[in-house]
Amino acid sequence: MKKNTIPISIISGFLGCGKTTFINRIVHDFPEKKIGVIVNEFGKIPVESHLINNSENQIIELNTGCMCCLVRKDIISAAQDLISLNPDLDYLFVETSGLSDPLPVAQTFIHNDLNGKIKLDTIINLIDSSCFMQNFSQFDIIMQQTRLADFVFLTKLHLAHERSIEYARAFVKNLGKKTKVYELTEEFEINKFFEIIDLVDKLPIPNEDHHQHNDTDIEVINFETENNFDLHKFEYFYRNNLDGIIRAKGIIYCHSTKGRQEKFVFQAVAEKKELIKQDIAVNQEKKSILIIIGISLDKEQILNQLKNCLIE
Repeated sequence: MKKNTIPISIISGFLGCGKTTFINRIVHDFPEKKIGVIVNEFGKIPVESHLINNSENQIIELNTGCMCCLVRKDIISAAQDLISLNPDLDYLFVETSGLSDPLPVAQTFIHNDLNGKIKLDTIINLIDSSCFMQNFSQFDIIMQQTRLADFVFLTKLHLAHERSIEYARAFVKNLGKKTKVYELTEEFEINKFFEIIDLVDKLPIPNEDHHQHNDTDIEVINFETENNFDLHKFEYFYRNNLDGIIRAKGIIYCHSTKGRQEKFVFQAVAEKKELIKQDIAVNQEKKSILIIIGISLDKEQILNQLKNCLIE
């Protein structure tokens, strides 16, 4: 690899498996490295770039409106833009959406390396071990995401039953490849990440082209507002009205009981939901943004419930 060639890792995994958290851990533990991030978001509102703790000019979020693919020219343009802004980047992560096939993305970088400026290094797959059995039985895309991976990280082990963890390990093993599996616990030494990448045997990228859309019956609700939420009303909303969702995430601005404006990060995966307070940065745009993903959602009802949580 040329000295000025920027290696690329594709980070894939089903909705809510922890891809953004994983990237944040790497960015945090390697402050000396200049890491660029391209995020594929299939909602119409850019949420992920607000959740990744990196310099603003080192993140590009693509809002294609498509649940399971990236437009190839868009991802190459994004890589070119990042390199133009940061010519001394050390590494580039491409986080695919939770319903996307990483193969077209990988093929894009193989066929266009920007005249030697970039090179596909690895494809990494994250599996949420806490609800793997449920997700795998419903969504075929998990098979494709995993079979293309050079190695796999199991996430959320503290929430998983041992049977689910064993099932996930067996699933990877039964793919018939020597794909290594790592457990991404709090104790995992993330500072060894780049050592793992250097040692892993890279799998060849298939030439096949079986891309298909995987959005049958899956709906996305986008919501944004400059009005503040009533904190108690929003807490009641997400605890009582989001049963059956696959994934929800967002940035929420609320008026607290003390009358102050507060910022929260909202995350929900299946039945697990949390609202985490976050500091408000100086000169930060104070707009709430929320994406809710699920099957056969009552969009009108959910939007009305959200509007009823606002302070006019």
